[in-house]
Amino acid sequence: MILTASLPFVAFVVWLLAVPMEGFLLTRLGADNAILFFLVPHVITLAVIGGALPRRMLPPLAAVGGAAAVGSTLLIAQAPAGVPWFLSGAGVGSAFVCVKAGSILKRSPSVAASAAVGLVAANALLFVFMAVPVPHSVKFPAAAALLLVPILARSGVQDEADGESNLAPFLPFVFVFQIVSGLMYGALFQDYAAAAFLPGIELVFYVAAVMAGLVLLHRRREGLLALAIVMAMFAFSLVLIDGPASVNVALFAMQAAAGFLDLYLLALLLAQRDTCRAFGIGLAVTCAGIAAGKTASLLIGDAPIWSWPWRISSSPRRFLCSIWSCGASGPRMRRPSRPWGTWQGWPKRGPAKVGRLLSSCFRRACASVSPTRKNRSSLVSSGE
Repeated sequence: MILTASLPFVAFVVWLLAVPMEGFLLTRLGADNAILFFLVPHVITLAVIGGALPRRMLPPLAAVGGAAAVGSTLLIAQAPAGVPWFLSGAGVGSAFVCVKAGSILKRSPSVAASAAVGLVAANALLFVFMAVPVPHSVKFPAAAALLLVPILARSGVQDEADGESNLAPFLPFVFVFQIVSGLMYGALFQDYAAAAFLPGIELVFYVAAVMAGLVLLHRRREGLLALAIVMAMFAFSLVLIDGPASVNVALFAMQAAAGFLDLYLLALLLAQRDTCRAFGIGLAVTCAGIAAGKTASLLIGDAPIWSWPWRISSSPRRFLCSIWSCGASGPRMRRPSRPWGTWQGWPKRGPAKVGRLLSSCFRRACASVSPTRKNRSSLVSSGE
């Protein structure tokens, strides 16, 4: 039953990471900065689902939206020049499929285990999907076919009588954390690709964090937030050290932080009384943070941390050119590789300020929830 409930979620996440979220299939077409064309309509649609959509309308709209996402995925491979339009259509349609997959995940008798299995299995299958030696002309239809799993799955009727209603206090932290993650990944991935000790090994740290988080989830759910903060602060401190080893370890730490936060976010959303509203609003805030982090990363480029505010305020032209060039044909200029010595120019106060910001958001979120049994995850208290 755990695997059955997780299967639609796994299939959706594999499609999400393989195509629209700057997946390996999309980057092969040269659409480097096209993720915002997917995220902006995706965020808007998720917000509408969480704020105004009646629950009874979700299954039919998930079928229609899923068909649009499948068609858009197939058209991306056939007409790369239309990538921005196809990604926008996929962003709207897949939002309904995403919320439906989350609702199915809640049917499991062990919701926390299903969430962890879904995250681990999705990332493992993505790695296998990338490694299979078949042409990309075959992988695009295969990725589109994955969406049929959540589309055809029966959502069923969920009992919403029990559950929590403490989603709002934690959303600002999730938003800020996703912005920080976007900035870190934007700064690290290019260097990591050139200095990776063993490409693909970073996935092990994500999986290990999810499995360790599942054990900690039975004690106190908010402990996963604390671990995500610690790992993110550790990654920030490592970028001050010169050398490829620090870049590798920094990315490993960010992967672990992402694993802790992803499991926490799923546990928080699945513990809410209204699953449809929780997934709509919660994932809208999460994706909005990713979009904001990507936008800031495009504006900042290779600048050191002390010049980030100036670069963001004075570079809208560079940002627009980067976005609209994703569908253009012909060669495009790429950013030069960052020398290792660039990180030495960071002020020592930069990581400390980021750490204090994350810690402040965490303390405010935890302070808004009464430290009683209700504060514990309903996933645990329901009898897991």
